[in-house]
Amino acid sequence: MFRPVTSSFRSLTLSRLSSIPNLPFNPTKRSTQTTSKVQKTKQPFKVYKTRLDIDELLDRPENSSLIRSEWKVIPIEVNGNQSYALKKTFDNQFKTWGKAIEWINDKLRPMADECDHHPDINLNNYNQLHLTLFTHSVGGLTPRDIRLALKIDQLNPSDPTS
Repeated sequence: MFRPVTSSFRSLTLSRLSSIPNLPFNPTKRSTQTTSKVQKTKQPFKVYKTRLDIDELLDRPENSSLIRSEWKVIPIEVNGNQSYALKKTFDNQFKTWGKAIEWINDKLRPMADECDHHPDINLNNYNQLHLTLFTHSVGGLTPRDIRLALKIDQLNPSDPTS
């Protein structure tokens, strides 16, 4: 037989829960955590979706090294919309497949984790690594992609000390 939950049953259950020590929450108090998360929205990213915007961005002195270091702007399609990404290919930089994986795990991953932004990684054969950068959540290039590309350039896969 189905019996609806009454308010007295609910309060009895909550009082039992609140007497349990070390609960990470207080079940008798309404949480405002969900509303505060909704109210705390991040500032929107500047999204570079046109080739003209991207060219202007890369022409800035602080970003000009990206083109010299062989980052390429490539067209991509994100959710049916045309956009752009940064792509870099490391050809013949690694002697073995294991060395490539080691570089990804030991050098690239910690730096990407620190930036809280991660490239798309494609490892062909054993010595051709492709890194593609764009911000998935907004479907285009953002300043986060540029910063990560500049940091990746500081890692030199052919130099074992980098």
